[in-house]
Amino acid sequence: MINLEDAKNRFSALVDAALAGRPQEVSRRGKLAVVILAADEYHRLVAGARAERPSFAEHLMSFPADEGRGETPPAQGPRRATWPSEGRRFPGVATRQGSDRQCVRDQRARINSFRRPALRLNT
Repeated sequence: MINLEDAKNRFSALVDAALAGRPQEVSRRGKLAVVILAADEYHRLVAGARAERPSFAEHLMSFPADEGRGETPPAQGPRRATWPSEGRRFPGVATRQGSDRQCVRDQRARINSFRRPALRLNT
């Protein structure tokens, strides 16, 4: 394995060795980074990988026809918590009292109660 700095300095020698059938491993910071291969070796490897792997459709068609049909087992694991509605339409949401306008006024009053009073200058 050759480090990256040496590979930069001797790149043509690495290419010649790869063309002679000896793949060259190059490391960066002590870890394997790349392998220099001859182009025909690379194409042979890629073609072999594609030929061995079936397409997704072929993979799906390889399953038996009756497998997967029937009853599903009950779900395992924690169940969702149920919240008491306490007579509300939506749990956790307070019901509105009065008209929509009154609710908006009440909301604005609550918001304004947290604001600091405006600084007024005597002029």
